[in-house]
Amino acid sequence: MDPVLNYRKQIEQISQHGYFKSLEQEEVLKQQVRALHAENLSLLQAIGEIRSGQAAFDRLPLFEDRLFFIRQQEVIIKKNLEKQRQKTTLLRKKLLRASQKKKMLEQLKDRQNKAYQQFLNAKEAKILDEIAVLFHKR
Repeated sequence: MDPVLNYRKQIEQISQHGYFKSLEQEEVLKQQVRALHAENLSLLQAIGEIRSGQAAFDRLPLFEDRLFFIRQQEVIIKKNLEKQRQKTTLLRKKLLRASQKKKMLEQLKDRQNKAYQQFLNAKEAKILDEIAVLFHKR
């Protein structure tokens, strides 16, 4: 029983590692989305200043091109983030199944240990009863 339980613990640890790594990757993608969103806002503000005449008008195409590029990147990263979320969900489910299997085996092991202990206690009581009967007959 112990080798099977150790194997289940290893599977659970591997699942935990994969799940936490996936969570980290998801967080990196979220940070990238936030950074692109912040850059998007700053570019929109700069474009607004150019259009209102507060900045050089010749820079407008550069800002618009950069804004277009950032929006494309944001779409790509959001798609990747959604894929990563799905992967994280699958890994979480895998971890949950592994944890449940390990817990089930631990409970089975505990029941077997208790049953064996009860068997030993009953056997010991039987032996003590026989010894008491033998001494009583003398």
